Amino acid sequence: MHRAIIILFLVVFFHDLRATPQIPDYLIYEGKMVELFTNPLEQYLELKGKTDIDRGCNSSACSRGYTAIWELKIGKLFLTEIKRCGIIATAGVYTGLECGENEVSEVLKYFENQFGNKVVFADWYTGKLISPQGRIINYVHMGYESTYAKERHFEIEKGVLLNTKILENEIKPEYFDLYNHNLVIDTLFHNIAKLDWKSLEEEFFCADTYSIKINKRGKVAKVWYETYFDSKWERFWYNVNDLGCRRKIKKSIKHLRFDKYLKGQKKIMTVQLNLDWHNGKLRLLN
Repeated sequence: MHRAIIILFLVVFFHDLRATPQIPDYLIYEGKMVELFTNPLEQYLELKGKTDIDRGCNSSACSRGYTAIWELKIGKLFLTEIKRCGIIATAGVYTGLECGENEVSEVLKYFENQFGNKVVFADWYTGKLISPQGRIINYVHMGYESTYAKERHFEIEKGVLLNTKILENEIKPEYFDLYNHNLVIDTLFHNIAKLDWKSLEEEFFCADTYSIKINKRGKVAKVWYETYFDSKWERFWYNVNDLGCRRKIKKSIKHLRFDKYLKGQKKIMTVQLNLDWHNGKLRLLN
């Protein structure tokens, strides 16, 4: 009985490792750091017969036990740094690790012995590097399976860049509404953020949760607060007291037209923006 429980636990655990979105590697390309949905070090481990090496203390979001930073320069791929999963220097992403502060896994020890702290030309790697771009158009809770609006592909042969191209992924009909909904939110926030939020916060405390209705012609029809008072009179006075905020926000977006996002369906769209003023900067917490 105990053996059966242990086996069941291991099956569920390792299934979860594979079925969780993975923290990516990172690639420095043309002076910018982008996510990389490919892990070239896995090919290195395969070539060295080390795929079964102990990955140490990791989380389901980083089952390989490390994250690597790469750079493409002078037409070649270089490994610049290997980091233990946890707080990624540029991304600030926490993977949920509970490891000891000084704990070093076998896979990291192996890479240390192989590469030290040197920048290494990745002459072992042949294949495609994939960097996602733009909005997610289909989220899949597994590995790197989510689909983005665009992907940049890099064709590599023995560490040398052969070519690069950008692919646009087709949005399936069932994802149009969600994708357009997100585009509307992005556009609204971009325009609202242009307001003088420092003054708005000092005078009105405008950072709050707003609902915005887009009418059948694609125009902004209404802006209102999302309140959670039980009494209709409390909700009424809450909106009246902060009328200045709503007027300024509506004025900043009234020129926008969203008819192309409605795709000629003549329907009303309502979106919600959760705005937060933090350390002198407006944030969207959707």
